[in-house]
Amino acid sequence: MVHNYKDKVFKTLSMDFPDFAKDYLGLGITFRQFHPTEFILRTGESRFLDLLIESEEAVMLNLEFQGTNVNRFSTTKRFIEYIIASYLRHGLPTFGVILSTKAEYSYELSFEIQPGCKFTIYVVSLKEFEAEKALNAIKDKIKANEYLDKNNICDLILLCFMSSDLTQEELFREACHLTNQVKVKEKHLDLIKTSQLWFFEEIVRDKTLKEEILGEIYMKNKNLLLQIEDKGREEGREEGREEGREEGRDERDKEIITNLRELNYSNEDICDILKISLAELIKY
Repeated sequence: MVHNYKDKVFKTLSMDFPDFAKDYLGLGITFRQFHPTEFILRTGESRFLDLLIESEEAVMLNLEFQGTNVNRFSTTKRFIEYIIASYLRHGLPTFGVILSTKAEYSYELSFEIQPGCKFTIYVVSLKEFEAEKALNAIKDKIKANEYLDKNNICDLILLCFMSSDLTQEELFREACHLTNQVKVKEKHLDLIKTSQLWFFEEIVRDKTLKEEILGEIYMKNKNLLLQIEDKGREEGREEGREEGREEGRDERDKEIITNLRELNYSNEDICDILKISLAELIKY
């Protein structure tokens, strides 16, 4: 499910950037370690939280992504159950954090189970982040040939959910285009492109645009292409250069085909996107 793909993105961001909640979301809490998310509620039912994290401030965070409007009553009721279950297991105050792409603004839900026993749910709206501001900061780093910092990386991944006069598809297309120009560590480039692939199916509807963006997501790094060319020149043979280029194309096509199959694309659709025959597809 797409919802689960988004959960994976936020979980991965939290794992790669322990201060994601503190610096990026502005919650003043730094992640320390992850905890098992399966709980038996007071009703006897088994539940899996999206992400349960212990912070350096000795509190627990139940972090959850929501791509729908937050229903205050049902959300509060469910989070109360999770918060109580977490508190009983770990003995630490637990806060709920909802990352929303639908809420127009961020807010807090605070309530008391009993006198002196207060719980808080933070609803963080990604619409409060400005896409143009994030884009300009990333483009400035590209012009200066500087590495993106962790907040730039988060911006690039979450850009399509921010407020903008551009459509979500246009923002996503811009993010994919910039991804092949930015200077980042290899593991962070993998994180960015994997996240874009997880978001891809929900955000991009137009078939022509799908093909264009897939090419952007899977474009080989310029450094790798240069290495292939250099190897060919060192061997001093045109044949060597051609083999290097062909090998690069084969690896790229194999990677795209593997991921398209994971997204349940049919063989016919894959052939149409890559402009290859069914006979050529079979060899992969």
